[in-house]
Amino acid sequence: MENDRKLYRYMSYQSFTDLVQERSLCFVRPKLWEDPYEGYLFQKLKTESGQKVIRDLLDSQFASSFVRDLFFDLALEFERIFYAQSWSLCSDSDAMWRIYSFDNKAIRIEISESSIAKLPNVEILNVSYENHIDLLTELTRVGLGQNRTDFSEIFRIKRKAFAHEEEVRLIFKRNEAVNEKSDEEVAQFAKALTGTDLEGVLPEIVQKSRDTVRISYAHVPSFFDSICLHPQAPDWFNGTVKKYCETNGLPYIGKSKLYENVV
Repeated sequence: MENDRKLYRYMSYQSFTDLVQERSLCFVRPKLWEDPYEGYLFQKLKTESGQKVIRDLLDSQFASSFVRDLFFDLALEFERIFYAQSWSLCSDSDAMWRIYSFDNKAIRIEISESSIAKLPNVEILNVSYENHIDLLTELTRVGLGQNRTDFSEIFRIKRKAFAHEEEVRLIFKRNEAVNEKSDEEVAQFAKALTGTDLEGVLPEIVQKSRDTVRISYAHVPSFFDSICLHPQAPDWFNGTVKKYCETNGLPYIGKSKLYENVV
């Protein structure tokens, strides 16, 4: 890649060892993230009041009723196919080390964008930070004005309050998930079929949705560019991480020098 950017992820030691031992990245559905504005358009579609506002906007801004109906038919179904993982362009930041401190034992891993490009069905989404998130802008962003729908664009926007994270998102699309059922839908099916002749085939006709998927990086040589430790980690823990990285052939560079004394 001409511009092979470096991406960083701050995590606990437990998550780090899991990542190494499993040789895979764990992607989650964005609905599990703490920020309630994640997937803003999807969140609005889940309430009656939000649906009404969206229908009114579609009627006033987009003349095609076909576009409107198609959007409502597909949007929430397609939310299920998206899994994501958050990375950062911040290589060494006081804010990031403090937010993701894990009791001063955080690990920062570094990888190259070219390595991510070798993972199947994974795309890199650059986050855009906005002061205000509004529905019309989001509807336009997904492409309704051009009679298309790119639902991954829904996850590009984040509020300005999080701009210090300089976030880059890895998006994995698991298309078969569109046919799976949520916990609520599974419960509805179970209620309807319990006590009937079809009760026994419930597991066969209802495939439950899962909120996490793992994507292997085992086929990518030298996947990690560097492993770095929290700048205020205790020396004994530095020794533990160093030994673990040496055992697993990982490029450990020691503790961050962010707070090193002036000499």
